[in-house]
Amino acid sequence: MPSIGRVIKVPSLEDLPQTVDPSLRTFLEALIYAIDIREGRIATGTNTRFVTIQDLVDAGVIADGDIT
Repeated sequence: MPSIGRVIKVPSLEDLPQTVDPSLRTFLEALIYAIDIREGRIATGTNTRFVTIQDLVDAGVIADGDIT
């Protein structure tokens, strides 16, 4: 059960400007893709996102305050 009042929204990334150098664009698109996968924004229904400490607290795996 999620902790009440502790919902944290992670902002999405803006689209890249068209003026970005093509080699830099390739790198940045790969970086954005990796972040989106790890945040669970894409490939939903898979086990590919990071687990946060808050996720562990909410699942009852650890107690709030166990990690410093």
